[in-house]
Amino acid sequence: MNCKTRPLSPHLQIYRPQVTSILSILHRITGVYMFFFIVISVLRMFLFSKPIDILQYSQNDAEMLRNFFILMLFGFIFCLSFHLCAGIRYLFWTCNIGLNMKSVNLSAKLIIFCTFICTSLSVYLFFL
Repeated sequence: MNCKTRPLSPHLQIYRPQVTSILSILHRITGVYMFFFIVISVLRMFLFSKPIDILQYSQNDAEMLRNFFILMLFGFIFCLSFHLCAGIRYLFWTCNIGLNMKSVNLSAKLIIFCTFICTSLSVYLFFL
Protein backbone atom coordinates (compact mmCIF):
# COMPACT_ATOMS: atom_id res chain seq x y z
CA MET A 1 0.00 0.00 0.00
CA ASN A 2 1.39 3.37 -1.02
CA CYS A 3 1.21 5.77 1.93
CA LYS A 4 2.14 8.84 -0.10
CA THR A 5 -1.15 8.91 -2.02
CA ARG A 6 -3.35 8.76 1.06
CA PRO A 7 -4.80 12.11 2.16
CA LEU A 8 -3.77 13.57 5.47
CA SER A 9 -6.29 13.39 8.25
CA PRO A 10 -8.50 15.44 9.07
CA HIS A 11 -8.64 16.72 5.48
CA LEU A 12 -7.89 20.35 6.36
CA GLN A 13 -8.28 21.40 2.75
CA ILE A 14 -12.02 20.68 2.79
CA TYR A 15 -12.76 21.21 6.50
CA ARG A 16 -15.19 24.00 7.28
CA PRO A 17 -15.01 25.25 10.88
CA GLN A 18 -18.23 24.87 12.81
CA VAL A 19 -19.56 27.28 15.40
CA THR A 20 -19.39 24.63 18.10
CA SER A 21 -15.75 23.79 17.44
CA ILE A 22 -14.79 27.46 17.41
CA LEU A 23 -16.62 28.01 20.71
CA SER A 24 -14.88 25.00 22.23
CA ILE A 25 -11.47 26.34 21.26
CA LEU A 26 -12.43 29.83 22.46
CA HIS A 27 -13.55 28.34 25.79
CA ARG A 28 -10.05 26.97 26.33
CA ILE A 29 -8.37 30.20 25.24
CA THR A 30 -10.50 32.30 27.61
CA GLY A 31 -9.63 29.96 30.47
CA VAL A 32 -5.92 30.42 29.80
CA TYR A 33 -6.33 34.22 29.51
CA MET A 34 -8.19 34.39 32.82
CA PHE A 35 -5.51 32.30 34.53
CA PHE A 36 -2.70 34.57 33.38
CA PHE A 37 -4.71 37.72 34.15
CA ILE A 38 -5.29 36.57 37.72
CA VAL A 39 -1.61 35.64 38.19
CA ILE A 40 -0.47 39.03 36.83
CA SER A 41 -3.02 40.85 39.01
CA VAL A 42 -1.87 39.05 42.16
CA LEU A 43 1.79 39.72 41.35
CA ARG A 44 0.96 43.37 40.75
CA MET A 45 -0.73 43.59 44.17
CA PHE A 46 2.28 42.02 45.88
CA LEU A 47 4.71 44.32 44.10
CA PHE A 48 2.97 47.38 45.47
CA SER A 49 2.19 46.17 48.98
CA LYS A 50 4.22 48.92 50.68
CA PRO A 51 2.63 52.38 50.83
CA ILE A 52 5.80 54.11 49.67
CA ASP A 53 5.90 51.95 46.52
CA ILE A 54 2.30 52.79 45.75
CA LEU A 55 3.05 56.52 45.95
CA GLN A 56 6.05 56.20 43.65
CA TYR A 57 4.09 54.08 41.21
CA SER A 58 1.18 56.49 41.10
CA GLN A 59 3.48 59.43 40.42
CA ASN A 60 5.55 57.75 37.70
CA ASP A 61 3.63 55.17 35.77
CA ALA A 62 -0.05 55.50 36.57
CA GLU A 63 -1.13 57.29 33.40
CA MET A 64 1.02 55.20 31.10
CA LEU A 65 -0.24 51.84 32.36
CA ARG A 66 -3.81 52.87 33.15
CA ASN A 67 -5.17 52.41 29.64
CA PHE A 68 -3.34 49.12 29.19
CA PHE A 69 -4.83 47.66 32.38
CA ILE A 70 -8.29 48.95 31.48
CA LEU A 71 -8.00 47.12 28.16
CA MET A 72 -6.81 43.97 29.96
CA LEU A 73 -9.70 44.29 32.40
CA PHE A 74 -12.17 44.61 29.53
CA GLY A 75 -10.69 41.46 28.00
CA PHE A 76 -10.97 39.69 31.37
CA ILE A 77 -14.64 40.67 31.68
CA PHE A 78 -15.30 39.36 28.16
CA CYS A 79 -13.45 36.11 28.89
CA LEU A 80 -15.25 35.67 32.20
CA SER A 81 -18.65 36.24 30.58
CA PHE A 82 -17.93 33.83 27.74
CA HIS A 83 -16.43 31.19 30.02
CA LEU A 84 -19.44 31.41 32.34
CA CYS A 85 -21.98 31.06 29.51
CA ALA A 86 -20.10 28.18 27.86
CA GLY A 87 -19.63 26.50 31.23
CA ILE A 88 -23.37 26.59 31.88
CA ARG A 89 -23.96 24.96 28.49
CA TYR A 90 -21.43 22.22 29.33
CA LEU A 91 -23.24 21.62 32.63
CA PHE A 92 -26.47 21.07 30.71
CA TRP A 93 -24.64 18.70 28.37
CA THR A 94 -23.36 16.76 31.38
CA CYS A 95 -26.98 16.19 32.37
CA ASN A 96 -27.75 15.02 28.79
CA ILE A 97 -29.86 18.11 28.06
CA GLY A 98 -29.63 19.76 24.65
CA LEU A 99 -27.43 17.28 22.84
CA ASN A 100 -29.27 17.17 19.51
CA MET A 101 -27.83 19.24 16.67
CA LYS A 102 -30.65 21.81 16.59
CA SER A 103 -30.28 22.69 20.28
CA VAL A 104 -26.46 22.60 20.07
CA ASN A 105 -26.46 25.23 17.31
CA LEU A 106 -29.12 27.28 19.13
CA SER A 107 -27.14 27.20 22.38
CA ALA A 108 -23.99 28.28 20.51
CA LYS A 109 -25.79 31.35 19.19
CA LEU A 110 -27.25 31.96 22.65
CA ILE A 111 -23.77 31.84 24.19
CA ILE A 112 -22.51 34.49 21.76
CA PHE A 113 -25.52 36.71 22.44
CA CYS A 114 -25.36 36.31 26.24
CA THR A 115 -21.62 36.94 26.24
CA PHE A 116 -22.00 40.30 24.56
CA ILE A 117 -24.95 41.24 26.80
CA CYS A 118 -23.08 40.28 30.00
CA THR A 119 -19.90 42.02 28.85
CA SER A 120 -21.73 45.20 27.86
CA LEU A 121 -23.69 45.30 31.09
CA SER A 122 -20.60 44.65 33.21
CA VAL A 123 -18.51 47.29 31.47
CA TYR A 124 -21.36 49.78 31.73
CA LEU A 125 -21.75 49.14 35.47
CA PHE A 126 -17.98 49.20 35.99
CA PHE A 127 -17.49 52.58 34.30
CA LEU A 128 -20.72 54.10 35.66
